[in-house]
Amino acid sequence: MTVIYTKVGAGTIVPEVTAPQASDITINSTGPDKFLGTTLEDQLKQKKATTLVLTGTAANGAVLFTGSQATLRGFTVVVATDGISSATPFNTFLASYQLLQFPANPDNKPLAEKAVTLSRSDLITFK
Repeated sequence: MTVIYTKVGAGTIVPEVTAPQASDITINSTGPDKFLGTTLEDQLKQKKATTLVLTGTAANGAVLFTGSQATLRGFTVVVATDGISSATPFNTFLASYQLLQFPANPDNKPLAEKAVTLSRSDLITFK
């Protein structure tokens, strides 16, 4: 398992919350799509990643756009709904709804290939 941290500009990762380990990846990104203008895709391919688990703030920004772009790049995506947030509960709800629409997984089939599945952190296991 590899953890990827994103920073906006000169932003910092709060070590009291969770500090990156030596094997983790940190990318700098200013927009909601963490693939755009970064080496994220290359680094994931080097790690032979096929399934991504996403969490984060701005569910209607970074989680939505990065999750959608990941599926277009051939990754299977799981979003831990108890690990996302937005400025309002409605924005989080709408982002969750939109993530299941493209590519289509409206029934939220678990681990749908090249699509997004919504789950909870207590239901996710790692190999």
